[in-house]
Amino acid sequence: MAIVEGLAATIGPQSPVPTGVVRRCRLLGTVGYDAWLMVWGPNAAAEIHDHDGSVGAVHVVHGGLRETVVDIGGNGSVTALHVAGSTASTSATDTHRLASSASQVTVSVHAYSPPLQDDPLG
Repeated sequence: MAIVEGLAATIGPQSPVPTGVVRRCRLLGTVGYDAWLMVWGPNAAAEIHDHDGSVGAVHVVHGGLRETVVDIGGNGSVTALHVAGSTASTSATDTHRLASSASQVTVSVHAYSPPLQDDPLG
């Protein structure tokens, strides 16, 4: 979690992103982890996805993200709101969906270990 919090401290203002769009940029790629900057337009959402066995951490720099962790076994789901300044983690087995606030641009920093092979949102 220290990685995403440290990187988040270096992030300045971001240009606007259209409604429903997520802009992604890889910040770091190492043997042990990779880190991404994501700028979410209002009402932007990722499809339900996992991270192929990687653990993850996300720090919200500005705005808010709603995370729904899905129980593939059919026992329901859990939703959490991550607000500016908060940091959350995901396990290697989590399947989840992220969505931004309806009213503003959201900026977040994400890290994954081991590094992802593809785009973090699928």
